[in-house]
Amino acid sequence: MGAQVRQLYLQENKQYNGEKLVIDKDWKFITCEYGTQFLKLGPLAQLPDQADLLKLTPQSRDEAVTLDGKKRKWEDYSFSWQHGVEGDYGHQGYHGLKGEMYDNFIRLGALGEEKHSKKRIPEPEGNYYILYTTVLAPSDGMFDLFTGNEKPLKLFVNGSILDVNNKTVQLKSGTNSVMAVYGKACETYLAFRKPDVSRPVKQQLSMCWYGDEGILPFDCSPVSHAKSGLYTFESAPGLQSFTFACYGKVMLWVDEKATEPEVIKKSTDGLTFYKVTVKETKPQSSQVVVKIDYKPGYTAGAAITQYFKQQCGKGLITLGDWSKIDGLKSYSGGAWYRKTISIDAENLKNKLVIDLGDVVSSAQLLVNGKSAGIRLSPPFKFDITKLAKSGENKIEVLVYNTAANNYTTIPTRYRGEIKSGLIGPVCLEVAKY
Repeated sequence: MGAQVRQLYLQENKQYNGEKLVIDKDWKFITCEYGTQFLKLGPLAQLPDQADLLKLTPQSRDEAVTLDGKKRKWEDYSFSWQHGVEGDYGHQGYHGLKGEMYDNFIRLGALGEEKHSKKRIPEPEGNYYILYTTVLAPSDGMFDLFTGNEKPLKLFVNGSILDVNNKTVQLKSGTNSVMAVYGKACETYLAFRKPDVSRPVKQQLSMCWYGDEGILPFDCSPVSHAKSGLYTFESAPGLQSFTFACYGKVMLWVDEKATEPEVIKKSTDGLTFYKVTVKETKPQSSQVVVKIDYKPGYTAGAAITQYFKQQCGKGLITLGDWSKIDGLKSYSGGAWYRKTISIDAENLKNKLVIDLGDVVSSAQLLVNGKSAGIRLSPPFKFDITKLAKSGENKIEVLVYNTAANNYTTIPTRYRGEIKSGLIGPVCLEVAKY
């Protein structure tokens, strides 16, 4: 799969002048593709009347409202147009998704389990949910309206109530307010679309909306007041270059040095593909910082629609779990560990064993270019007596982890432990015959 960065750290509206960043509690750990699409209130035991519902239109994400005798704040409701709601993989048969992905990105209620699948079930606090957002239209006109099998109890666009059975809706150019009320735990969708754009073929492991240039974006930034995002991650060791794609104006730094990304191509909707070549490569990991001035409708993780794909040379790494490094967390594959050690001639009279300690998940050991064997389970011990020589000896270890790392961002129940690499400690044991 290559070494990809799929998850990274974010602060919004943060000033940055090229200094080294320290990650603390003010940073959010986010996944690329996922951004706030709605603001949500609920579950609610009672539903306000129509006039009071319209008064709930938020001016700020932190704005408190009183409902059911309680003060409440609007919650972020996020999803990816490709992978739906993070942490909710929906229906799943034995042994995985088999390429299937639901289209119901509105998923309200508590998460329940049913035959290896996630299902939304009623919550004791109430059955009503209110979703608010704005939808961005390119011009005045009629647009297609998709409401799913579970239709809203009430749907307001620009303050006017709509018939939820309508197939089209009148929108104005620019921002249009949308409020949808649902009366039960459910799995459904609400989407607005240009009528004159052909729909793409649904891709594997993707909702039908993914890659559809006719879909109108939702935008909560007028309420969240998020104008920009500052993103950062620790690269894989030996970083030479990387590619990614995002919406919005980009500025970028590698190890505190401003770096101009090369534009590879640009889509008609503004999605831009970049390649970044590191000016001064180093064997250790690099701190990459990206500032994006948001394009309306694409905030937080939704601004970055394609993962950072790293190209790396030889690097330095300490023994330990490589999944702790941002740039290797999602990497499923192999890695060579190489080191030269000196062995005294006197020790060649003894039995020599290299103990790799803890390894995840398999290891092959080579001494001076010759294999000492492969181990698929502990103990990871190798007799190197016949391969060692007096003086310097080249030790090479090829470690493969598992597919679990690749599944860190894929919607599935079958993930597994992501701990990876040569954990150690590594010892040369000398035993007399």
